[in-house]
Amino acid sequence: MARWQRQADFGARNLGAQIARWAQQTPDVVAVVAPGVRWTYMELVARANRLGNWLNSRGVAPGTLVAMNLPRSPEMVVAILATWSAGAAYLPLEPEWPAARRAGVIADARPVLVLHPPGWSLPLTENEAILDLVDPQSYPSTPAVTPGSGDALAYVLYTSGSTGMPKGVVITHGALHNYVASVSQALNLPAVRRWGLTSTIAADLGNTALFGALYNGAMLAVASDAETRDGEAFSRFMAQYAIDGLKMVPSHLEALLDCAEPRLPGTLVLGAILWEGLPAPVQLVCRQAPLTLEWLQPGSDAHARLQGHVDPAHYRIDVRKAPLLRAIAVHDDAEQRWLLQLPSHNLVLDHTTQELLIEEIALIQQGRAAELPIPVPFRDFVARARQGVSEAEHERFMRSLLGDVEEPAAPFGVLDVQGDGVGVEELRLSLDTSLAADVRRVAQQLGVSPAAIFHLAWAAVLARTSGKDDVVFGTVMFGRMQGGAGIERALGMFINTLPVRARLRGRSVINALRDMHALLTELLHHEHASLTLAQRCSGLAAGTPLFSALFNYRYSPRAEEGAQPILQGMQVLGGGERTSYPYTLSVDDLGRGYGLVLQVTERVGAQRMADYMVAALRTLSEALEHAPALMIEALPLAPQAEVAELQWLGVNDRRYPDQETVLQLFEREASAYPDAPALLHGDETLSYAQLNRRVNRLAHHLIALGVRPETPVGVALERSTGMIVGLLAILKAGGAYVPLDPDYPQERLAAMIADSGMPLLLTQTSAVARIPAPAGLHVLNTDTLDLSSRDDRNPAVAQHSAALAYIIYTSGSTGKPKGIGITHATLAEHSQVARDYFGLTRADRMLQFSTINFDGFVEQLFPALTCGAAVVLRGPALWDSATFRHELLVRGITIADLPTAYWHMLAQDFARLPVAQRQYGALRQVQATGEAMPPDGVQAWRDAGLAHVKLLNSYGPTETVVTAVTQDCRAYVHGDLPLPAQMPIGQPLAGRHCYVLDANLALSPPGVPGELYIGGALLARGYLGRAGLSAERFVADPFDGAGGRLYRTGDLARWNGAGQLEYLGRTDHQVKIRGFRIELGEIEARLLAMPEVSAAVVVALAAPGGSQQLAAYVAAADLDVPSVRAVLSAQLPDYMVPASVTVLDALPLNANGKIDRKALPPPDWHAGQQHEPPQGAAEQALAAIWAEVLGHERVGRHDNFFELGGHSLTVMTLAAQLRQRHGISMPLRAVFEMPTIAALAATPALQGLNGSVNDDLAAIDALLAELES
Repeated sequence: MARWQRQADFGARNLGAQIARWAQQTPDVVAVVAPGVRWTYMELVARANRLGNWLNSRGVAPGTLVAMNLPRSPEMVVAILATWSAGAAYLPLEPEWPAARRAGVIADARPVLVLHPPGWSLPLTENEAILDLVDPQSYPSTPAVTPGSGDALAYVLYTSGSTGMPKGVVITHGALHNYVASVSQALNLPAVRRWGLTSTIAADLGNTALFGALYNGAMLAVASDAETRDGEAFSRFMAQYAIDGLKMVPSHLEALLDCAEPRLPGTLVLGAILWEGLPAPVQLVCRQAPLTLEWLQPGSDAHARLQGHVDPAHYRIDVRKAPLLRAIAVHDDAEQRWLLQLPSHNLVLDHTTQELLIEEIALIQQGRAAELPIPVPFRDFVARARQGVSEAEHERFMRSLLGDVEEPAAPFGVLDVQGDGVGVEELRLSLDTSLAADVRRVAQQLGVSPAAIFHLAWAAVLARTSGKDDVVFGTVMFGRMQGGAGIERALGMFINTLPVRARLRGRSVINALRDMHALLTELLHHEHASLTLAQRCSGLAAGTPLFSALFNYRYSPRAEEGAQPILQGMQVLGGGERTSYPYTLSVDDLGRGYGLVLQVTERVGAQRMADYMVAALRTLSEALEHAPALMIEALPLAPQAEVAELQWLGVNDRRYPDQETVLQLFEREASAYPDAPALLHGDETLSYAQLNRRVNRLAHHLIALGVRPETPVGVALERSTGMIVGLLAILKAGGAYVPLDPDYPQERLAAMIADSGMPLLLTQTSAVARIPAPAGLHVLNTDTLDLSSRDDRNPAVAQHSAALAYIIYTSGSTGKPKGIGITHATLAEHSQVARDYFGLTRADRMLQFSTINFDGFVEQLFPALTCGAAVVLRGPALWDSATFRHELLVRGITIADLPTAYWHMLAQDFARLPVAQRQYGALRQVQATGEAMPPDGVQAWRDAGLAHVKLLNSYGPTETVVTAVTQDCRAYVHGDLPLPAQMPIGQPLAGRHCYVLDANLALSPPGVPGELYIGGALLARGYLGRAGLSAERFVADPFDGAGGRLYRTGDLARWNGAGQLEYLGRTDHQVKIRGFRIELGEIEARLLAMPEVSAAVVVALAAPGGSQQLAAYVAAADLDVPSVRAVLSAQLPDYMVPASVTVLDALPLNANGKIDRKALPPPDWHAGQQHEPPQGAAEQALAAIWAEVLGHERVGRHDNFFELGGHSLTVMTLAAQLRQRHGISMPLRAVFEMPTIAALAATPALQGLNGSVNDDLAAIDALLAELES
């Protein structure tokens, strides 16, 4: 029986939150349709959230009920989701219930609000609302409350009761989610993309269609009552929306089938004949399909009515019912003419057939039917096509063409090829006469067809607008080249779509054209190959479209020659087309000129793509004629207005010309406000004057020891006032400080000391033994240093703005860290920039949070000390959220600059606080930086009552001097703007130029990914002692005639529609973990240095807990995983040691012989660990929290917290969970010192856990005893 039950737990999740995720992941996919309604997921969720906020204003709160006496409608769907957005549950009522039943249900359930349509009035409750009269537009489009857990109530459904009174069945979100998830898996519901909602929500029958559609991101078509009760209306409903998913009771289905006759779509009636025993499938073709002429009522508006009758937005032709050609006629009284409309499906007519069809109608109309040739049956053509090139030959060709295509081109990020033609703009234009002549002349001179030039221009446009140099698009093949005699007059669908691949990287325009001409010639041989075969032969994952853009070159010389004699008495008024592709370009070759028809998703715009195409044709023609060796990627394609906009967006030329160094600014503050607090650390407070005197004494001592401008001086000091004194003293002596973390492995510290060439090191007693000091390095222990006799006046050292101020080491791809040098000039100017965008004043208290070896430290110290603000030093221990909030209140911190991951955890912890505890003192601004900002963190920030605190999402590599780009997030926090799927990083700060460029340093169009380059005055000098690497990463600025530089960040970015930069990831194998920039190549180099390892690759993956973790894969015959981690731990900082090491016989390779990262198996996060279950109540309670925090199903008592993927920030969450669940405060350092459950549970701090758990067990036992008695 246990086996038959097939139990599965899909997680107790909030179904509303699961549906809302589609608004971020696929915002433009259609969610709900009905007559007059077509809402995307973004629109649906926004409507629901606005109504949810309105419901909140009417007293609806978590745990309450909202009754819905609503007919089946799109508004009903919104009302359900709005109720969940407000945290409440819905109570469905059936409008056709007897009044007594409805009254009884309302009286029993006691909802706080009843929603009903206009015209319904029943005084059952004073708290009623007519849904059509509700106007929630003024309410925010963000969720009214944070989504509840799976235990929250979803709805209450009343069923018949044996006592005569209906009884309410309570359903939670977790139960509903489990049902929807399980039935989705069991019945493969994700494959159903168009659901029809035909059932009432007052019975749970309707839940499968309603939530099955929305949970899986599909379209939900809402049927009216009339459409579910009339077979013909139901047939039209099914055909109009191409429904492929229904939930119905058998009796309802049978009734509809009985009355449907032949009108019901083939989705519900016999659609195929199975004839077993044949060697291959056979298509049955009807010999005749009678064409019926449909008449419309005549009138003066006949033309408009005829056009509206077959509007592609709603007109559909059922492919299961022949003929797939329709004929509709009407008399136009205004013009005194007959109008004939011939809508057809593209399965039966191509462009040539349309022209032939019009000619034949004209001949028949003129009584010249005898001139018509004898028709060539289409089946003859099919037979000849099948006898041509073999399937095996087609497959060999397609595999050679597409076998290594692993990613489709997505112009402007659009890849949806499952559209229905709605939301697509059409633009028709004639190509400029002179440009048309240029194209023909160049084609003739080079011996290629004009079609090849048009194909290549389209490829260049797609490449530029997708950020790729290897693109695939579909081209429409004529299909009649191998058709035999009479094929030129045959009617039917002869065209076929095949893929064109253009590899443009490193190709001159002439060679690219020759490649295209050769490929088009070769495609003629395969013009009847299947597009499905081509898709299968590519390297794309199943379900990924091969292309999203289509090209159709059509020969139509008759259209340019004007009305032919054969068409006398007839006039072609026009035509319309519909496509499922977001990008379609049809070129009509008119003999001399060209007509262009563009059908482009309205998200991009047909005119925009037309501008790109015309520019591509012009520049390509000019280059082919005058500069054939020019690289095709170098062709300027972007319209000038777009180029100007991008340059304006990316440049912030504000400067601070009258620069003083940070030391001069600091000394001025110390002179003007000597008693103002400068540093606060623990119980110690230093005024500006006290700090300056201490700094001066040490500076004079350093000068005496030989420190001069450009002298690198190491700093290995714990965070303290002494550390700040040391840094400032080095700068005052003219030197450049080099941060050294004593906790780094000695090998790494030795490499940094040697590379920098430092002659002097400042350290302290606790760190001396951990520093591998080479011979000749003067180690200065500040704990034993007596400076009482030194001069405390400002030293007379000339401050050279071009001299180095500090050197910070980051990970290097060669296996060695690289030093980045920042000058006094850039440090001083950025300090003033940061002072302005932080809005720093002397009244502020700035939190100094980051470690000295992270460049965020610079921004948290110098801007404050240059304007008289106080700096609050965090100290060596990481603060948990409770300590952070306490320090805010006690220290009066006003500004905090935090790592994004730490900020995210704070936001989540603060959002869980009771309202009474949401006190944050004088905090007015927080900057999050180092990683992509999660949108749910912004929601949590708002929920925590922190909307009054200005939130900045900032970005900047060390090479661009800390923060280069920032985004003010207040509009998102306040709900003025909906939370996007990706939080923008904003616009450049003063002194920065930001450009998104392609591989040829050309500007990437808005919406198109490219590499982010940052220029301007505020750049690092370069990499210490590595001129080659500096030249590679710091390149000449092509937009600056004054010889400026650009830094190649290696980050993918794009400009969004609001003129903001969005961070998209990396272009290389560099990653950020917990804010630290890591070259994966450095870790790989360490692995490859092990004699047992023959190959190695390191990737960043989402660990079970959701955080990014490093996973290593090595090819080795025999390798002990714990020993690998031990070796790496001795060589690398802890944040660079992979959380998982997977040993394979060999690493998977792709078709090019490179490591195929996509084919790597999931990492084994428990590799090398022996599992022993937790023992005792305390260990079991700890294990439960660990499993939740780290995302692991099981945790053993000897598992290491950090080897399971834990880090300093997850330690915070662990401590918060202990405090919230068991009331136990655990020092964060305890986890670092005792990282296993067995060791941690034995510490005195957690002894109370046994009592807490035992108390809980005792309470449960008492409750059970009471129930039994």
